[in-house]
Amino acid sequence: MAAKTKGRVLIIAPHADDEVFGCGGTMARLSEAGYELYLVIVSLGAVPLYGTDGDVLSTDARETELDKAARELGVRDYDILYRDQERHLRLDQIPRRDLMALLEADGNLAFTKIRPKLCFVPSPSSNQDHEAVFRACHSTLRPPLASLSDPPRAALIYESPYSSWAASPFRPEVYVNVEGFLDRKLKALECYASQSRDYPHALSHQAIRDGIPPSGCLHTRLVSFGPPDSAGSKGRYFFRGTGSPQCPKDSLSSHPLSGGTRYFSLLWDFPVFHSGVRSAPSRHSSCRRGRCSRGNG
Repeated sequence: MAAKTKGRVLIIAPHADDEVFGCGGTMARLSEAGYELYLVIVSLGAVPLYGTDGDVLSTDARETELDKAARELGVRDYDILYRDQERHLRLDQIPRRDLMALLEADGNLAFTKIRPKLCFVPSPSSNQDHEAVFRACHSTLRPPLASLSDPPRAALIYESPYSSWAASPFRPEVYVNVEGFLDRKLKALECYASQSRDYPHALSHQAIRDGIPPSGCLHTRLVSFGPPDSAGSKGRYFFRGTGSPQCPKDSLSSHPLSGGTRYFSLLWDFPVFHSGVRSAPSRHSSCRRGRCSRGNG
């Protein structure tokens, strides 16, 4: 008899690899804890191979990378919305309403079909595709989401390695302990060999390793929807957490869409650290020296 799932989690990524850079450690932990992970890649296309004289990795080869990384993180199923080169790296040219339709109802893993308890979406940044996907997700999930009788309990917005080059900085407020799952994140990154860069580039594996301990850098806004859990008092325990703030963790920040932000237990069974908006655990020495690779969830 199959074990009962604790809930579904939907991850939205502009491109294949963004999900690993942004929240790979948390994905591995959620999968291990008994959650079903579903991944939507908005655009997948051929890309130039770094360090070559114009060699190109095909779309099919990129999907092979995606498939290997998804297996490493325990993803149950994934979908690719756009495979053509005309729209690859040009998602800002797609009408937002068209993206919203695919995310909300028309895509194979749309919100109305998966009905996730929790969703991860990319942060707005200097990357035009990330900005377009964030805006589409933000509009799709605006409360109340009329097409969903049971909307996600929370939307978590993950950071990319390039988020430091953004108009508005992320201010982490919540930290998810991902100690013990960092190797799986790094193994998933190794599946994306075409995206690796030489150190000290932010996309190099060494930079990712340097940026992980002790604070990790999945900066995420937490947004809640709908009424609190029936046992409303549970909310304050969700972010109580256990363990030392010095262990590797994913950091999250809250962003209420309407009214005040409410925190939900989400039935997670791993340590989560909630520092509140007034104080956050200090960044590690690499961050203070400006060498931290952001997006190390």
